[in-house]
Amino acid sequence: MSAPRPAALARLRLLLRIPLTRVVMRRRCSHEPEFSLTLDGGEVIRVGRASILLSQQRTRVLVFGVTLRLIPHCSRAEWVQVVQLLLDICEEEQPECELNAVRKAPAA
Repeated sequence: MSAPRPAALARLRLLLRIPLTRVVMRRRCSHEPEFSLTLDGGEVIRVGRASILLSQQRTRVLVFGVTLRLIPHCSRAEWVQVVQLLLDICEEEQPECELNAVRKAPAA
């Protein structure tokens, strides 16, 4: 059972020790979705594909590169829980191909 969004966000902020405010998943038509993390100051950490998000080491490097803060290392099982919390609060953005189709739709 997933945690309600505010509780999940508060838990992630505590676990990751970063001022996380938002997780976004952008679908790219037939391509694998890409993820990004937004912080309090508006900084955006472009994580990329799910394979990167699932990799604790790669995600730690990306976060450090933007924040100069190191996410605490955790066990594999704990990282799975972190990723699930990220997915629980994830906001999905409309695919670019659908946005283009809406823009190109003829006026009725």
